Amino acid sequence: MRIKYNALSPLICLYLCGCTITSIPPATTRTQQAAHLAKSVGWKEYTIHTTPFTLKAYGLRKPGNTKVLTIYIEGDGLAWISDDMPSDNPTPMVATSLKMAIHDQKNYPVVYLARPCQFVFNEEWKGCRPEYWTNLRFSPEVINAMNQAVDYLKKYYHAKQIMLIGYSGGGTIAALITARRTDVVRLITVAAVLDVKQWVYQENLTPLNGSLNPADEWENLVFIPQTHWVGGKDTVVPKEVAFAFAKRFPATKKPNIKVISAFDHACCWATDFEI
Repeated sequence: MRIKYNALSPLICLYLCGCTITSIPPATTRTQQAAHLAKSVGWKEYTIHTTPFTLKAYGLRKPGNTKVLTIYIEGDGLAWISDDMPSDNPTPMVATSLKMAIHDQKNYPVVYLARPCQFVFNEEWKGCRPEYWTNLRFSPEVINAMNQAVDYLKKYYHAKQIMLIGYSGGGTIAALITARRTDVVRLITVAAVLDVKQWVYQENLTPLNGSLNPADEWENLVFIPQTHWVGGKDTVVPKEVAFAFAKRFPATKKPNIKVISAFDHACCWATDFEI
C-alpha cells in the first residue's frame, strides 16, 4: 500500500544526497543547521504557542509598522523514511522554505514559519504524533494552529495585511489558511498539493483521511490574487495537480499557474528562483 508523501520523497532525497536511512542526521542536528542559517543573516528565532502545537518561526528582529508581512511556510519535511514507515520527527533535512525566505530580497519584511512538530523538542513536543505529519498533515487542527501563528506574527510585526508563500505541503497549508482569512492580499505556492483528492488519485496513494483539500474551498479563494508555480519535471507533485485545482474556478477567475520546465520538486526552488 502506498502511503508516502513528503515535500521531497525521502527515498528520492536519500538517493540524491548519496546517503542511507541510517545516516540521516538526528533532528537536533537538522534543527541546529536551520538555526545557524537563520542566525547567519541576523534572523531571530520565535516560539509560538498555539492549540495544540508549539511552532517555530524565524525572522528579522521586530521592525516598525509594516503594511504587508510576507510569511513563508515550510514543506512537510522528513515525514517518511520509507514508503510505509513514518519518521519519528518531521524536521526537514533541507529547510527549503527557509532558504527561499532568506533569498527573498523584494518582499520585506519576510518571516519563516515551520510546520507542527518541526524544530521542537521536550515540552514543546507536546501534541505531536506521526498522524500530524502523515494523513492529518492538513487537518482542521493543523490549519487552525498555523492560522493562530499567522495571527501572532501579524500582530508582532504590526502588519496590516499578509502575503502567504508556501512550498510543497506548505503551499497546501497556505491555501487553506488563505481561505479562512480576509487580510491575505496575495497567495503564492511552489510545487504544492492544491487538489489533494486529484493528487491521491493520480499517484495511487492512500487517501489523507482527516485532511482538508484546498480545491474544495475554491469559492473562498476566487477573489484572492494567486500564483502557483510548478516544476515541469516534478514527479512528486506533478503539474496536473495544480491544473486540476484551477479547473474548479470559473473561466474568468482562474488562478495563475506557472510552469518552470527545467525544475522538479526539489530543484531549484531554493537557489535559482525568485517570487
